[in-house]
Amino acid sequence: MKLYKSIFVLLSLLLASCNQSLPSPQLPDLVVSFINVSMVDMNGRCLNGYQIQATISNQGTAIANNVTAVETSTGQTFTIDKLEAGQKFTVTLPANSPTGIYVFIVDPQNTTPEINETNNNLSFLSPTPTPPVECIQAMPGVTPVGTLDLSTDPSLSMTLTAAPTFPNVPPLSREVLLNSNYRSQDWGEFQLTDGVFERTSTLSVGSSDAFTTRFQEPIIFGDLNSDGSEDALVVLNTQNGGTGHFIELAAVLNQNGLPLNVSTLYLGDRVIVDSGYIQAGLIMLNMVVHAPNDGLCCPSQSVTWSFRLQDNQLIQLP
Repeated sequence: MKLYKSIFVLLSLLLASCNQSLPSPQLPDLVVSFINVSMVDMNGRCLNGYQIQATISNQGTAIANNVTAVETSTGQTFTIDKLEAGQKFTVTLPANSPTGIYVFIVDPQNTTPEINETNNNLSFLSPTPTPPVECIQAMPGVTPVGTLDLSTDPSLSMTLTAAPTFPNVPPLSREVLLNSNYRSQDWGEFQLTDGVFERTSTLSVGSSDAFTTRFQEPIIFGDLNSDGSEDALVVLNTQNGGTGHFIELAAVLNQNGLPLNVSTLYLGDRVIVDSGYIQAGLIMLNMVVHAPNDGLCCPSQSVTWSFRLQDNQLIQLP
C-alpha cells in the first residue's frame, strides 16, 4: 500500500509540473502598419510622381531576419534583411495599381514564427490623388535614414537594411488599449476589460441604459498631435439591445507611455472601418458606408474619410 501511495504522489507531482505555464516565447510580430499613396514622402520631400509608401514594423519581442513583403496588386516584392524588436522600415514603390487598391502582405509564406499570425496584411484604397501644394526638393544623393525609394532606380538592391529607432516614449501596446478608459458623448465613461465593457441596466429589464461596447479592429497608430510620440485610434462598437451597431472612433494620446482618450467621434450605424493611417496629423480612414439605396444591415459604398485632431477634438474634414 505504501508503494502505491508513493507512486501516486510521484505521478501527481509530475502532472503538476507539466501543468505549470511555460514562459512566453520570444518571437517577432511583423505588421504592415502604414500605407499611403502620395507625391510627398514621410519627411515632406518631393517624390517622382505618385508613389506608394508602406511601413513594416516588428511589434514583437525578438529579431526577425530576411523579412519578405509583397504588394499583391502589382506583384512588387522586397526583403528587409533584419528588423529588431520595435524597429520599423518604410519603403517607397511605384503606385501603378490599375484598380487603385493596394494590399501589402509581410511574410506571405509564413516562414517566420510570430506572436500573432493574423496581422500580416493591410489594404489601402487610393482616392483620386491630389498634387501637393508644396514639398521639399530632395538633396541629390540623400536618403532619409530607415527608408529607401525603389521607385526611381530599378537597379537598386531589393534587400534593405533597417536603421535602428529609439522612441523617446514607450509605445501604446494593444493590450493597454484593450484595457483603457474611454469617454463617449452617447455612452459616458467606461473602461474596457480585454476589449469589452458591459453595463447592466439600472432600471427595468431591457432598459435602453444597458449596453455593451467592444473593441473592433483595426488599431491605427501614428502621431496625432505632432509631439513625436506614437498615438492611436481605436474603433469602438456599441450595442444596446437592438439591431444597431454604433461605431465610434476614439483618439488616444500617448502621455509618457500612458493612454489618454481625449476625443471620441461617432461614425455611424453599422459602418465599417477597413483600414487607415495617420500622417503629419492627418487621419485617413478607408471605410464602407451606406449607399443611398442600402439597408442599414448592409453598407456597400467604399469611401475614404479624412479627420484631424484639433484642440483635442476629432474633426471630420470636408
